[in-house]
Amino acid sequence: YRGVPLTSIVSTLHYSNHVLQLDPFQFSRPEGTVAGSLHLDLETELYGVNLDGRMDPHAVAGIVGPHLAAVLAPTHYEQVPELAAHGVVDGGDSQDRTDLKVSVRGQRLGVTNWLADTVQLDLDARGGHYITTNASGTAFGGTFRASVHVTPDESGHDHTVRVLASITNAEMTRLIAQVRTNELAAGKNGKTALTVDITAPVHDPGWLLLSGTGSAHVASG
Repeated sequence: YRGVPLTSIVSTLHYSNHVLQLDPFQFSRPEGTVAGSLHLDLETELYGVNLDGRMDPHAVAGIVGPHLAAVLAPTHYEQVPELAAHGVVDGGDSQDRTDLKVSVRGQRLGVTNWLADTVQLDLDARGGHYITTNASGTAFGGTFRASVHVTPDESGHDHTVRVLASITNAEMTRLIAQVRTNELAAGKNGKTALTVDITAPVHDPGWLLLSGTGSAHVASG
C-alpha cells in the first residue's frame, strides 16, 4: 500500500461521491498490525487517518504519507513500539492542510545508535511543521525530557530539526561507552546531568552539519 510491503490487508471498502473509505481495516506486517480507518477524498486530496496498533513507524508513516515518512527517516527502532495516528493529511504537494497527531510509546528507540530505553511522546504535524513538547523516558540509567521542532528550511525542500533535551542521573560509564570504543579507564561510579540545544538539517548523513550548545555536570565520578 503506497509502496509499503504488507503481509495482508483486511478491509471493507466504500466508495461514494469521490470519497474512498477503508472502514474498518486491518494492515498486517511480520512485526505487527495496525487497525482503524482511512478516508480518502480523491477530489480535495484530504485524507482522514485513524490508526492504532504495533508496527514499524517507518511503515506506518509510509501508509500515512510521504512527508511524514521523510521526517521520520533518521529515526531507529530496535523494538516495535505502540503507536496511534489520528487526524487529517494533505495529500497534495503542499502540507498546509495537514493536522495530525501521532503518539508513540516504546522501548529502545531513538536516532542512529543513540537509543533510549523507554520513550513516550506525542507528535503534532501541522502545515509542514512537526513538533513534540513532551518526549520523556529513561536512557543510560537516568531520566530524560525533550522537545523536538522540525520545521521547513528556507529552501522549502528540506526540514531543520531543533532538539532541546536534558537527562539526569545518567550513568557516566554508559555515556562514555556510547562515544568511545576503547576500553574504559573510568570506574563504575559517576552520575551525569546533561542539557543540549542542537540544530541540524533532517537529512544530514553523519550529522556533519549539526551545531548547538550544552552543559554537563558530573557527581561522584
